[in-house]
Amino acid sequence: MLVNHQSAWVKVPGLAAPIRVEAGQFITGRFEFHQAMYPKKRKSNPAAYTVWRWLQTLETLENLCIKSCNKFSIITVVNWERYQSGDGNCVQQNEPATSSKCAASVQHACTNKNDKNEKKKTFSSDSAEVRLAELLFDLIRQRNPDHKAPDLQAWARHVDLMIRVDARSPERIEEVIRWTARDPFWSRNILSTSKLRQQFDALVMKMGGTTMSRINRGDLAAV
Repeated sequence: MLVNHQSAWVKVPGLAAPIRVEAGQFITGRFEFHQAMYPKKRKSNPAAYTVWRWLQTLETLENLCIKSCNKFSIITVVNWERYQSGDGNCVQQNEPATSSKCAASVQHACTNKNDKNEKKKTFSSDSAEVRLAELLFDLIRQRNPDHKAPDLQAWARHVDLMIRVDARSPERIEEVIRWTARDPFWSRNILSTSKLRQQFDALVMKMGGTTMSRINRGDLAAV
């Protein structure tokens, strides 16, 4: 119900140039989407983060494609044309309906000047982003001393996205990093902050949704 039925240019607050949104897509954000789903404030309403996780579940099921930038997300309904026509033959049967198909169609929407500036952003050595990146690398090196040193600034940028875009607190990210390092399976698979961001929800669910005791920030700064 929210998607565009034809291509359109959409103005996004904070961006100088409008964004091209194609048919079968719509542009939104976590809180904007929550307000659209629950316009009336009630105590029984789920949290904005919960509603966004439902969208991410639909992406995992390959019903949607979500392309997130630092200021917005573009949601694409996979095989939207098929649903509109009511004719399943309009899409070849041997053509997989995967979310990867729609990723290329919206990739250009996030390559604006603001995103380029974000890529150039550097983080100080005492920032939460760098400290968390160093923490993950240090725990990896404890298991594998020969692990190649990463570009910590690149790792820090993924931590920055987790904090700003995904609304993760630095404390929660730290908890997940430390739990991951102790898990026999995930410790072998989470070898970068980009992978940590990609699997964050799965890791939290594996943890059982529990919150471990807070880690002293002095311990993190000392890593």
